[in-house]
Amino acid sequence: MNVAQVQPLVRRQLGPDEWSETYLADLVRRHGVRQPWKNHLDQIRGALPATASAGHWREEPSTEPNERVLRADGIPRYGGHLPPAWSVSDRAGRIRYCPMCISEQRIICARWRITALSVCTLHGCWLKDDLVEPAVTGSYSDPGRMRLAEATTEKLLAGAHCPLAGHEVVRATWGSFERKATESTDPSGNQALAQQLACAMLLWRLLTGMATVHRRQVAKRRKVCLIEDVGEVVRALGLCVDPSVDGIARTFRQITSKTYLLAAERVIAHTIEEEAKTKSLLSLLPLRSLHEAAVAADPALEIPTKPGALVFREEKQSYYSRNEALERLGIAEPALSAWVRRGVIKDVITRQLGRKPFVFLSRTEVDRLSRELNRLVPVEQFISEVSIDWSAYFALRRGGLLNPIILGDVRHLMRPNVTATQLAFENAAKPAERHDAGAMPLFSEQCVKAAGGQGAFVDLLKAVLGGRVALARDLSRPGWSSFLLPTESLAALAHARRSSWTRRFKPALVEQASLFEEAPCLL
Repeated sequence: MNVAQVQPLVRRQLGPDEWSETYLADLVRRHGVRQPWKNHLDQIRGALPATASAGHWREEPSTEPNERVLRADGIPRYGGHLPPAWSVSDRAGRIRYCPMCISEQRIICARWRITALSVCTLHGCWLKDDLVEPAVTGSYSDPGRMRLAEATTEKLLAGAHCPLAGHEVVRATWGSFERKATESTDPSGNQALAQQLACAMLLWRLLTGMATVHRRQVAKRRKVCLIEDVGEVVRALGLCVDPSVDGIARTFRQITSKTYLLAAERVIAHTIEEEAKTKSLLSLLPLRSLHEAAVAADPALEIPTKPGALVFREEKQSYYSRNEALERLGIAEPALSAWVRRGVIKDVITRQLGRKPFVFLSRTEVDRLSRELNRLVPVEQFISEVSIDWSAYFALRRGGLLNPIILGDVRHLMRPNVTATQLAFENAAKPAERHDAGAMPLFSEQCVKAAGGQGAFVDLLKAVLGGRVALARDLSRPGWSSFLLPTESLAALAHARRSSWTRRFKPALVEQASLFEEAPCLL
């Protein structure tokens, strides 16, 4: 049967705060369709009031090619505003209901789609989730599920129970919103109801954020029941739960623990970031003013902090945290650990927060090392920057032209020393006037081998600096590879090689000659 062809369309009045999807499914059944499906609901979606019709979380189509525009079919609207996407179940989510409310009136309320609302404040019992509507619910054939149109009152009431603790906080947070939702004739167009929901939603998010910190850092236990954790935090801090703008601002002033206040401030800051990306009914609240109220409760919250920053405020006056020291020094974590082990940084303290240790390093020593590191360059980095071979580096070091120092486990060169050596060779070099195919890079392994080893190469470098051997420079080459031995200077390489061999074998030749002199003449 094609429902869209039925004329006129049989309608009934939308119930107080009734969910649009189950309302449409009921209309389809009234037209003789025993089992409605999603396409049936979409065909008569125009029967919904304008304020409750489908929409998007983003009012205008996105210009970004990879950004999704989420459909809002089945998402409850209050005052014409959509709640945040993270706060409600989507269309295919489980149908939650209060067994007492549904036994009084056989409708599914839109407010039960709000995921944070897990207890009915009107009757004080947990919401159940064993109902399905095949037209919208996913996995509707799972065992233990009841179809909405076939469920009896006895089955709906079976297993209903109330929370053991924390229900007072839930009632104080959500009770006013639920009462107004049931009393309103048009919840989807009620602006005051949207404001009330926004306050309750933000307040509950603040309380659950503090409860998470309480469970992990204070109670140090696994999650058992979020409502019980929230109730424990409210009792411990002596908070007065008031779901209003003034009540939320008053909550910040009531929090005496910096740990909980930091958690609440982060919730507000994160909410502001979310609303900047996608507007929802939370934008009805003065989020900026509430964030300023949180910062006013403790001005230190205005400074971006990391876990443990407020707890170890005294230590951070004279010490850097490990991450701050790494950023200040610009080195890798293994290098910093090696420096601490070898005593390069001696003033190091450790503090424990829960199971996590926090390491702090002296600001004086870290700043001193930072100044020294600005004047140093690791040998590997130096070789890469100036484009020379390792054999040439070792020859420069052997000749005293480069003097490395060891810092931690790494050898470094002082930049003034490197600059002085480069200036010395620049003063000895002349620009290459023409292309010399036979020229050889001075600081290359080939040149070191041609000189007959590092000892002879050191003598060659001294001869170059002394002006006895010509040196050219081709600025088209990178770094120190621009220093070239021209063709007319290659004879100095042969001389250096012969000198190297002479020095190497002269002791043996002298000893051999003395042996000939001492040997008796046999003729």
